[in-house]
Amino acid sequence: MSQEKVNKYKEEKANRKTILKRHKRNRIIGRVVSSVIGLAIVGWIGYSIYDRVSTNIKTAQTEVDLTAVDDYISGLTAADTEEDTAEGSGEAEAEDTADDTASDESDAADNDAASDEDNAADDDTNSDESDAASGEDNAADGDTAGE
Repeated sequence: MSQEKVNKYKEEKANRKTILKRHKRNRIIGRVVSSVIGLAIVGWIGYSIYDRVSTNIKTAQTEVDLTAVDDYISGLTAADTEEDTAEGSGEAEAEDTADDTASDESDAADNDAASDEDNAADDDTNSDESDAASGEDNAADGDTAGE
């Protein structure tokens, strides 16, 4: 038996480097796999809790009766319409009078503007005649427009 122990020891000593590498590699692989499995379990538990909590939350729905607000707003618009109608008849007469006065004033202004335009046209005609006469004088002197 002792010879068997010696042979086994010699064999282990000869292959010790490869055996240690294999054990180290197996330990690393085991740790990585167990970490991945642990993370998967923790993630699954977290997702299950989140899913269960999110489905159990009941959204509160509140119903509001807005008829009072609608009545108030319609009352305001009805009051505004009544005021506009009451004021509108008095304002219409005042506007008619103002329009008549404004149209009379605009007619007078148009007449003044027309007479001013006629006077300006007459002035332009007179100035054109005087320019033509002076142009004839310049032509007689021998001056040309191109110089």
